Amino acid sequence: MRFFLELQYKGTKYRGWQRQLKVFSVQEEVENALSKIFKRKVTTHCCGRTDAGVHASQFFAHCYLEEKPTFNLRERLNYILPKDVRILRTFPVRKMNAQLSALSRTYVYKIHGNDNPFEADLSTLFPIHELDFTKLEKAAVFVKNGNDFKAFCKRPDLMNHTRCRIDQSFWSKFPERNAISYTVQGDRFLRGMVRLLVGTMLEVGIGKMPLEQFEDHLMNQTTLAEYKSAYPQGLYLAGVEYPDGFDALDEKY
Repeated sequence: MRFFLELQYKGTKYRGWQRQLKVFSVQEEVENALSKIFKRKVTTHCCGRTDAGVHASQFFAHCYLEEKPTFNLRERLNYILPKDVRILRTFPVRKMNAQLSALSRTYVYKIHGNDNPFEADLSTLFPIHELDFTKLEKAAVFVKNGNDFKAFCKRPDLMNHTRCRIDQSFWSKFPERNAISYTVQGDRFLRGMVRLLVGTMLEVGIGKMPLEQFEDHLMNQTTLAEYKSAYPQGLYLAGVEYPDGFDALDEKY
């Protein structure tokens, strides 16, 4: 039986979701917990990878279980998992695939302007007062109107194609906290694409890159002279959309 896991995690101490040799990964923590519970190796398949230090406020993975649990799987997993990885739901599905069945993914990038120790691992410190917010908003519109993000992919030669459909792209202000954020939703994202977009838009916002040059990179896929990738701690995978009904069976575990 195929089971979906909905989870969230703080990525600070992990080298991303994907299991790797000799480093901490979220996938390893989740698979080890599942294997401990079911006394056999359990492999997970995810909705998308996250880079080292990147967080997820909503993330999905699926796995195959030989039998239906006779206990609360979510509670059992959360008892074993470290506190920076939490399972929100577990439920069986007929044939949904965590990665291939996803219709869209939403990322949020958080930036704070005060040197606040409580924000250090969960947001990126940046001199917000130096930003031209109007330029940021215009750059975000250019992103929404773009359809080929070759300029924001470090290794486009490794991709079948670099086209993405962007449904939402906008900046938000939170003056009471001296903070801003960027939200982008699309059908797919190239590896490192969101951090490259944010890093380059911040260059536009502080006047180091003309807005017209940013538009040219997006519309004509001209290669960036220098990659300005935003720091990982501000980035969150914040939402994954699946078809209505979710293909889930009417059972909770």
